[in-house]
Amino acid sequence: MRPNTPRHPHLMSITFMLAAAIAFTGPMRASLKSQQPSTTGGRAATVDLDALENDPNKFIGKTVTVEGEVDRVLGPNLFTIDERNWVDLEREMPVVVPEPLAAVVHTDAPVRVTGTVQKVPVAQIERRGGILSDPKIRAEIETRPALVATEVTMRGPGATAVNLLVRPEAPVGTAGGGQPITDLNQVATASDTSLVGRRVNLSDARVSDTGARGFWITTPGGERIFVMPAAKSAAKTGQTATIQGVILEMPEGLRVELKTPGEPVYIYAERVMPR
Repeated sequence: MRPNTPRHPHLMSITFMLAAAIAFTGPMRASLKSQQPSTTGGRAATVDLDALENDPNKFIGKTVTVEGEVDRVLGPNLFTIDERNWVDLEREMPVVVPEPLAAVVHTDAPVRVTGTVQKVPVAQIERRGGILSDPKIRAEIETRPALVATEVTMRGPGATAVNLLVRPEAPVGTAGGGQPITDLNQVATASDTSLVGRRVNLSDARVSDTGARGFWITTPGGERIFVMPAAKSAAKTGQTATIQGVILEMPEGLRVELKTPGEPVYIYAERVMPR
């Protein structure tokens, strides 16, 4: 049995993220589902998340659906879920997002995940930007199966299911009813995660610093935002670049690496075109 301890509610409402996700993903849902890989060929069985966490080997190779809450965001292709409204001192269930999709998920958001239970190499997760700085999570993935998602949805108003798996390379300006953000200052000055899920199309963004996982771009006023390219980028310090992608919640491990504890979001960029 799990400890019957209420979980602290997240200080941020998910309303803003949900609205952004609806704008970004709504019309894409049907096309995403048609392009997602098949799993076992059968219908997904709804299983209890606690049962899956306790004995994932029992479900290897099976297509399952579970409901829970996003516990930690660990990169564009990795997050963990747990039972809603409870503090779980045991295992968190890792959810891996297959190429070329990214997950527009938000800490503490209620989600329904459908996918295949299988072992996933750590190197594969890290290659796509997964942050496995927590030894516990790394050990879990190395030794036990994860849930490889084919669909991740969040329930919106009126029981509308919003698909939170997106294709970063989708044409800019065609996804959802909202227009992509073109003002770098709007992104760089974000103080919370309300922009998560919004697409960006930035021109002449100045690269101010580079690192192993990506680079920083800076506004004329000195505000900056981190960019993680989906593929290796040739951007160099001092250059300007056109950047297209999607805004995601910054993983805690990435904040530690970048020494920016308060940074709420970053840009996951499919296209980086230096000039």
